[in-house]
Amino acid sequence: FLARAIVDEVLPPAFISNRNNSHPGDEVIEKAVSLLSREHCTARLEKIWGPGDGRPVAELKEVIDQLVEEYLLSRELDEAARCVREINAPHFH
Repeated sequence: FLARAIVDEVLPPAFISNRNNSHPGDEVIEKAVSLLSREHCTARLEKIWGPGDGRPVAELKEVIDQLVEEYLLSRELDEAARCVREINAPHFH
């Protein structure tokens, strides 16, 4: 989670570089540093929050934005629910 937050520029890289080894969360930070140190880490980490089938998160966001806009105009809950299932990305439900 930390590594992906840094890739998405939610957290600055300094968040994991300025640490004190006496904190209980150091193991998590060390894992994030390890993930961010790997070759092609950005490309790999960008796929962590996707559906796992290679679709980019940006594409899913666009589909969900369209779905919400359509629902707000039509108020057809059954149709919106069907579209959510069709997206096949359970973590976006």
